[in-house]
Amino acid sequence: MHSVLLPFRVRLAVLVAALSVVSITVLFALTFFSLYRTLRSEDLEAMRSRLLGYWAIEQTGGLDLLRSEIELDSLVAGSRPFVARIATSRNETVALAYPEAWTSFNFDRLELFDLKPDRILVLGSPEHLFNIEIGGIALSEGYLLQIGFSDANRSRFLSLFRRTFTVIAVAVVAVGLGLGLIAARRALAPVAAIERAAREIIDTGNLEARIPEPGGGGELRDLSFLLNTMISRIERLVDSLRTAVDTVAHDLRTPVARLTSTVELALQVNADTTDDKRLRVQQEALEEAQIQSQHILTLVNTLLEITRAESGVLTLESVPVDVVSAANEVRDVYELVAEDKGVALAVRADAPVVVEGDAVRLKQVIANLVDNAIKYNRTGGTVGIVVRERGDEGIIEVVDTGVGLTEEERRRVWERMYRAPGQPSESGLGLGLSIVKALVEAQGGRVEVESAPEKGSTFRVAMKASRR
Repeated sequence: MHSVLLPFRVRLAVLVAALSVVSITVLFALTFFSLYRTLRSEDLEAMRSRLLGYWAIEQTGGLDLLRSEIELDSLVAGSRPFVARIATSRNETVALAYPEAWTSFNFDRLELFDLKPDRILVLGSPEHLFNIEIGGIALSEGYLLQIGFSDANRSRFLSLFRRTFTVIAVAVVAVGLGLGLIAARRALAPVAAIERAAREIIDTGNLEARIPEPGGGGELRDLSFLLNTMISRIERLVDSLRTAVDTVAHDLRTPVARLTSTVELALQVNADTTDDKRLRVQQEALEEAQIQSQHILTLVNTLLEITRAESGVLTLESVPVDVVSAANEVRDVYELVAEDKGVALAVRADAPVVVEGDAVRLKQVIANLVDNAIKYNRTGGTVGIVVRERGDEGIIEVVDTGVGLTEEERRRVWERMYRAPGQPSESGLGLGLSIVKALVEAQGGRVEVESAPEKGSTFRVAMKASRR
């Protein structure tokens, strides 16, 4: 399957290359302009130096000596070619000397320009790739001396600079594009891992897939950790829902079957049956249907609550909870139930204990443990709610003198729908301890059980103590 990161990786590499091109272009423009100004300044400085030298000769020896000196300099082998022109105050040419190779330049045009000694004139020729820059200086008696040098050397140097810089720029852009692709691939490797994990989950439904967390820390490592945490939570939710659906499908068979048979029994009352018997049968059927309907509703609601708690979607508060006060409230509710069973119920606490949790759910936890302890106890037995603090934890223990649990029963006692065989006559869904475990762990706590056959049981809840 085509990766969505490939176009982005290419775009990122192209962006890096484009930034390189812009940077190189700016660097080239600045360097070229600086180099051009430097070389032109050197040419103008050479021109001014030659003009001042000839001006000094004219001042001491007159125009004739100046002409002789110009002719002599133009014949010196290896010297830089130049054009020299002497003009009157009306810009009429008195003397003109230039190399034979420059005959294609129209020097007569110089008579068309205003005589301004500080002005630089530029002459071009269609037969040459360079121009001639001409500057002037005032002489005695209104005469003007003009000297011109070609910019051929400067043009060749700048042209070579352009070609060299272009080759370097192309190489830099090519290398930058390649390095950009490599860098983009490495930088996006964690994102690619996220994409692969997401595609595996989408294509296969395998929620066990996890994203490798990149080393070195940073935002991508945090993102990978959060996504793995999210996938784990989704996996737990799906497993919980699957388990809940399987449990409901299994355990609803009996109440649904009873409900169906009860309704069928009521419908089978024939016309020969007396009205009193018919009404009695129908009344019993309705009562049984109500009982089974309530059983089904309680089962479904309890399973949903366990699933929500185990998957982390159950809304829970995290506030300081007075455990002793909560235990006393539960004792008050179950006191009559314990008396009917012939069981003594008491709360024991040496000091106040406050934990971080949800007050309503914590009372529900204690109530389920107390209900279970009373249900599986002996007549004349005891149930104690012991509250104490241990280290940075608040401990709640529900201790009973009931039938106790075997090793196998201790291992399975927290499972859904598991009913210990100690009291087979007791009614129940087998979900009381399951919801205890789910609610406690959802609040960051843990549950434990200590028990032995015929020696009673101790169910322990440990939660973080509050220091607020």
